[in-house]
Amino acid sequence: MKNEKIQEFFKKYGFYLSVAVVSIGAIIAVFTIPQAEQEEIPYDVGQAVGGQNVTIVDDIPSDDIQIYVPDDITQTFVDDDEIIKDAVSSTSEIPAIEEDSTEIVEPTEQALSTTVGEDIQPSENLPVEQVAEPAEEEQIVEEPVTTEPITPEVPQFSEGDMFQLPVVGEVVVPYTDDNTSAWISQGLNQTMRTQGICVGAEVGTEVVAVADGVVVEVTSDFLSFDTTVNVGNIGSMMVIDHGNGIQSIYGFQNGQADESLIGQTVQIGDVIGKVGTPTGPFIAEESNIYLQVTRDGEVVNPETFVTID
Repeated sequence: MKNEKIQEFFKKYGFYLSVAVVSIGAIIAVFTIPQAEQEEIPYDVGQAVGGQNVTIVDDIPSDDIQIYVPDDITQTFVDDDEIIKDAVSSTSEIPAIEEDSTEIVEPTEQALSTTVGEDIQPSENLPVEQVAEPAEEEQIVEEPVTTEPITPEVPQFSEGDMFQLPVVGEVVVPYTDDNTSAWISQGLNQTMRTQGICVGAEVGTEVVAVADGVVVEVTSDFLSFDTTVNVGNIGSMMVIDHGNGIQSIYGFQNGQADESLIGQTVQIGDVIGKVGTPTGPFIAEESNIYLQVTRDGEVVNPETFVTID
């Protein structure tokens, strides 16, 4: 075991020991050779050149081996698996021997943090291609479109223009006003001012506009007009403006007015609703459509505008 350690020591440090011995020998030779040329001085075995003693050991003890070299270098081998403690000469220093000359380069923190699948960030020292930022898209702000209700142009009813009857039939209730004799309502059993005419037609008959105009209102409140307050309940009512202050008012009674026409322009003969059963003051009469015509808010006889066959 100890022999193996000794062999291992010489294997590792033998070169340096040889270099040291050769170096010291060369130094000694420098100082001794000139003297040898002048005088040959015999010396006995056991006496080193230069007067230094050298001890020659014939038998190498198994427990402890000592090799004596000149005083500049001393090596000691001790037991218990420890090599060393070497004193190095004052003139030269033996460098420390690394067991493995292979240099191990530890990975940098950046290399450790980089894993497969992750993007490698470019070094700050490397040129980075300047990528132009996309120009901001110009935001087009659409202004809200405000649409004002379109008021249809009202046709202008002129003198000489004629109406047509709302339905084809006979006038079953005549026109009366404050300047004419009263009409007797069989349903109310009293006299009254009709303020318009009633034209007989079967229930469900289509009612048409008497002239061109704009439908301005559909209501069931006969009290909302001064010209129908004294007439009474005439059911669903439609008002058409014909221009020049001329308006026509239709009393559908239990019939049906087309409310979808409010604000729409209608032409003479366009359908505006259907005839229903009579009601109010005309309940005792056959089914009919009530028609009233006003000029500047005053009732006028529809027959003056209508050609009655």
